[in-house]
Amino acid sequence: MTEIEREQRAWVLRLDFRLDDCLKNDYVAVGWSCARTAAEAKDWEDFKEVVQSHYQYSSNQALGNAAGSFWRFLFEMETGDLLVIPVDSAFHVAQVESEAVFDNEGTADDSSWRRKVSWRNNTSHPIKRTYVNNDLQRRLRARQTCVQADDFVSELLSSLERAAPLNLASAIREKALSVVTDAVDRVMNNRDLERLVMALVEASGFDAVIPSRRQDNRGDIDVRATINLPGPASGLGDDTTVSVGYQVKHHDDVTGVEGLDQIADAVESGAVDYGFLVTSADRFSEEVIKRVENALLEGSDGNDRYKRIWLIDRAALGEWILDVGLEHVDKRMTIAE
Repeated sequence: MTEIEREQRAWVLRLDFRLDDCLKNDYVAVGWSCARTAAEAKDWEDFKEVVQSHYQYSSNQALGNAAGSFWRFLFEMETGDLLVIPVDSAFHVAQVESEAVFDNEGTADDSSWRRKVSWRNNTSHPIKRTYVNNDLQRRLRARQTCVQADDFVSELLSSLERAAPLNLASAIREKALSVVTDAVDRVMNNRDLERLVMALVEASGFDAVIPSRRQDNRGDIDVRATINLPGPASGLGDDTTVSVGYQVKHHDDVTGVEGLDQIADAVESGAVDYGFLVTSADRFSEEVIKRVENALLEGSDGNDRYKRIWLIDRAALGEWILDVGLEHVDKRMTIAE
């Protein structure tokens, strides 16, 4: 290992809807644009107070998670550090080239806090996650905006030189994922996709049904799942039933906010406790990602209706099918017929 590898640090940084502009203009950015004085904080406690004064997080845990990511981006990240930017089933690698600055041009889309970077991989071809070891793949699944990844510097540098997946199992899974998602596009209509999601939910341990098209509550649910939790597991002292609604979209390219609002309405009306928006499309629109990420990461700021919503895109749907197993999916779909 060279001297520079020992000195470099690494971070997993989620750009989400900011990704395209960052790739084009050689920078990375995070939110918290309302907290423009955050860099002047005297210490950690003062910093949290500044963040909380603008975003009103609903709990100390939510504040700590958000402020921790923000703090790392502003104060712990340094020029020369490596950044891992997760995208679907792949990632980009960048190197930090500047200190963090506040750019007024980013206030409109909540991307004011920025750092200049140089991209280490070809930005037209992100590195597939199968090109790195399982430990780094797990770290890439972290949902925080910014998390430490110092122990993966060597692995990241090696991934830039690899021309093939790291092992046989990774290669097979990568090929299988492509076959599975292509098959979903080719042989399934929207109703078939709903039945597939129902089968996946059942295989994951829930009871699931496809409700009638005539629903009394606001919103729209394509698949309704329930699971009974005994008192100790529920954390509530008594047995309870948790309900989850799935809004399913068979789209080709991008899924927009219509489906998100349908499932958000269902959760907000009390029809279900939690919601998922599932799509066969390659990606969700920037607005969908922004609404959900803001609700999860930035506390109670007017987007609470999206706080109990999760997203499953084409790649994640394929991974779900492979995790459950084709035999179990086929069996459950055959029974449903």
